[in-house]
Amino acid sequence: MQGRRRRAAAQQFAAQQQQARNRAAWEQLQRQGEAARAAEAAAAAATAAAAQHAREEQQRRCGAAPGQGANPGSDPRQNPSTTQQAAWEDARRRHAAAEAARAAATAARGPPRPAAEGRGGGSGSGRRRFREGAPFQPPRPAAPAVSARQARNQLLARLKAAPPDFSSAANGDLIVFAREAGEGHAAALCCEKSELLALAAKCVGAWEVQRILRCGSELQPPARHSFILRGEGAEHARGAYKRLALLVHPDKHEAATAKQAATDAFQLLSEAFKVMLAGGGAAGR
Repeated sequence: MQGRRRRAAAQQFAAQQQQARNRAAWEQLQRQGEAARAAEAAAAAATAAAAQHAREEQQRRCGAAPGQGANPGSDPRQNPSTTQQAAWEDARRRHAAAEAARAAATAARGPPRPAAEGRGGGSGSGRRRFREGAPFQPPRPAAPAVSARQARNQLLARLKAAPPDFSSAANGDLIVFAREAGEGHAAALCCEKSELLALAAKCVGAWEVQRILRCGSELQPPARHSFILRGEGAEHARGAYKRLALLVHPDKHEAATAKQAATDAFQLLSEAFKVMLAGGGAAGR
């Protein structure tokens, strides 16, 4: 009961923290949008003012009244003079300043948001692939390549391995053990090591059932029989059979699916025990 209360309190605290982070991120995006809009308005005003000033200056230099069109052939680029060139340079500087203000507004807006991917793989509603404002994380180094022989040796070692020593096992090892026994969801709900220890001790039988079933699917006789009994010879096969039979017997498992898996594992165990005894008797004769 106390464990469930602690988990509920931890989940509520995590939800509150997530809401606070989302609210802060939203307010920051609003501030950035307001700054970008203000910079764009300033850039547009500067561009309009520069264009108006250039037109008035050109009309004044060419002798036309403000508001009237310039005389044909009075373009300062076609009839350059000292005053006309100065006015043209001033207009060009104002235009450059307006372009710089527009570039600053674009930079203040920030990089474009990544498109959200839906469940179908295209753009649409769904969880965003990247979290905005998250720190950069370098890519993880690729795992070293494992040859087929090394993978086979690792598999054989796991099929013959005994349950770990729970007293000295770390929390990660206990969680992995529970997952291999089919209790990964229950392990994720454990908050303390004592709960993990109790869960691991409870699912030893389920772990042995899964190991024996995997021996039956991965190996062929006679290696299958030897690995089910962990390589015990004929003289120790009886003791190994008794220990495993107490763990994998169908009466030890209550759920329907677990009982069926235990029945199959118990049949494989009985077959391996008979073969080992027959091999030992034949060798004795």
